Amino acid sequence: MSRRVISMEGYDEAVRLYLSGKTCAQAAYIVGCKWNNVRDELKRRGIPARPLSHYKHRNQSAILVRPDSELRAILEAYQSGESMNTIGRRYRMAGPTVRSVLCHFGEPIRGRGGPKGRRAFRRDRDDAIRVLRAAGWTLDEIAAVVALGSRERVRQILEEEAVPA
Repeated sequence: MSRRVISMEGYDEAVRLYLSGKTCAQAAYIVGCKWNNVRDELKRRGIPARPLSHYKHRNQSAILVRPDSELRAILEAYQSGESMNTIGRRYRMAGPTVRSVLCHFGEPIRGRGGPKGRRAFRRDRDDAIRVLRAAGWTLDEIAAVVALGSRERVRQILEEEAVPA
């Protein structure tokens, strides 16, 4: 936010908003100044300030000024599987700000993407082979579905599992 001179009426309004239950960040956003300016004005006037909330990071204002319904929509979108960056683009906020919203609700943060690479593919394929074999499929049926080409490779994978390490 750029520097802006706030009149005494602006500070009076910020103090009134604060005393009505808004946070310093919310009052500052409405008036058009920074939250620490509102806190300093409270101190000058001898008004005891409430303790800082758990938002002790740069995303504080971006989170606190948004309606609770929007914050809950962000949480629900994340829980449905969307990435933080996708959600951030939709709500016009940075990915780290979305992360802060999720932390506010106590939502555990997922790792970035799933396992990638040839090992992960082989592990998933081998697990699928074991499940299909346990379900009673023949080696030829499994080879056709898993696209291995031959039942010998399926047999080899199943034998590797049977040999104790």
